[in-house]
Amino acid sequence: SDGARLKAEKKAFEVSTETTDVIGLNIGGQVMMTTQSTLARVPNSLLAKLFNSPWKDKLDRDPDGNLLLDFNPTLFHHLLEQLR
Repeated sequence: SDGARLKAEKKAFEVSTETTDVIGLNIGGQVMMTTQSTLARVPNSLLAKLFNSPWKDKLDRDPDGNLLLDFNPTLFHHLLEQLR
């Protein structure tokens, strides 16, 4: 049913506070390390949805295995510091 499907999708997007997986990020050529729980700290944000979704494993990676995101590294660094 649609209700069960929506409930399952919502659960897939919920932020897990127990997740401490370290994630390597290549942000515009600059490598940053953080945790999935930090990236997902703001519920329903783009980062929370991106890193708590089944599509996380399909994101582009650089040759070292870091997730590749085409963002301004200086601005993303400030965002990451606010999330921490």
